[in-house]
Amino acid sequence: MNKECKVCFEKKPTYEFYPPGEACEFNPKCYEACMDCKFEAVKSEFLNNYHHTSCPFCKKPMTDEEVRFYLEHGKCELNDATTLQRFVDLKDKFMLEKLPDFIWCAHNCGSGQINDGGEENVVVTCCFRHKLPFHCGMTCKQFDEKQQDLEMASETLKKQTSKPCPKCSAWVLKDPPESCDKMVCYCKYTFCYQCLADYDQIRKHGNHYHKSTCTFYAHYDEPKAK
Repeated sequence: MNKECKVCFEKKPTYEFYPPGEACEFNPKCYEACMDCKFEAVKSEFLNNYHHTSCPFCKKPMTDEEVRFYLEHGKCELNDATTLQRFVDLKDKFMLEKLPDFIWCAHNCGSGQINDGGEENVVVTCCFRHKLPFHCGMTCKQFDEKQQDLEMASETLKKQTSKPCPKCSAWVLKDPPESCDKMVCYCKYTFCYQCLADYDQIRKHGNHYHKSTCTFYAHYDEPKAK
């Protein structure tokens, strides 16, 4: 006996219309797609969210075994060996990362190792705490302190040489420091570097639209009524 697939509208044997996973066994939506359509749907779900693949029809979670079944048993011309290999590689990677002393090489070579000594073992060329090439001559505590000093210095320099855009809050650098005080942000908003006043309003109405504390402020007297 055949049944019409609600996705591709082709008539397929009824045995193809079983739900993708055990969790969605009692949901009628999960019985409406044929095997080929389920394969494509599960593959798409996996590629979009391989950490937590869900049933594409009812969104209930699927087990690793269920996802692998669909990636392995799709129709020959649909089966994607590259996707299946990605699934295998990712699951191996997640399993390794759960080991407390496992670490990947910081030089992105794709290899990793189990460091039995934890953070006390420095015979490798990577720092296991920071996941960086090993900071020779410094303990992890000293490295942290140096990084904190660098971040503080960077923040201080940013505040000395740039100001946040009044519209989008992105920091706009004034370079060189003696350059024009008319700033143009990435969002196209123009403002005065000294007082952050809107340059569109200044152009329309005059320099009295600068803040009174700004170098460019000019007092403006309203015309007296005759």
